[in-house]
Amino acid sequence: AVEYAHSRGVLHRDIKPGNILLNDRSEPLVSDFGLAKLLDGNNDLTRSQTTFGTAGFIAPEQAGHAALDFTPVADVYSLGAVLFNVLAGRPPFLGSNPVSVIRKASETQAPKLRSLAPLLDRDLVTICARCLERDPKPRYQSAGELAADLERWPDGRPIVARPASPAARLWR
Repeated sequence: AVEYAHSRGVLHRDIKPGNILLNDRSEPLVSDFGLAKLLDGNNDLTRSQTTFGTAGFIAPEQAGHAALDFTPVADVYSLGAVLFNVLAGRPPFLGSNPVSVIRKASETQAPKLRSLAPLLDRDLVTICARCLERDPKPRYQSAGELAADLERWPDGRPIVARPASPAARLWR
């Protein structure tokens, strides 16, 4: 759903658990495009120096920066934060107020998911960690790339976030 929005030139900027709904077939739908921005930059729906999004789920580059230079990788970070929340039962960063949460996300790497949920599959943890990179460059560059890895994972196929070694491929 997020890849579809991006392909139509729309950046969501507020992906969080409350904005992902399930239909009667348990398929996810993305809602609340109230903070959305057009990716072409010419018709910004909301222009200001304000931080947009929900603390705990926004990309570090969204904190305190103008909304003009965001790319789809900011939404990929948010998808990773939602995945982290689903798997760990809490967002990657916690704090006493939204500003402290945003500051932590801007200054520190997300906690290791396995420290909170040690039984999780290593590939799933790796997928989530790649989404939550502080630097946008090593993240998945699109929601479609993330979706493709999430589709590979349950089949035991090598994920792009951590390609399997030849020995691991043979074992699988």
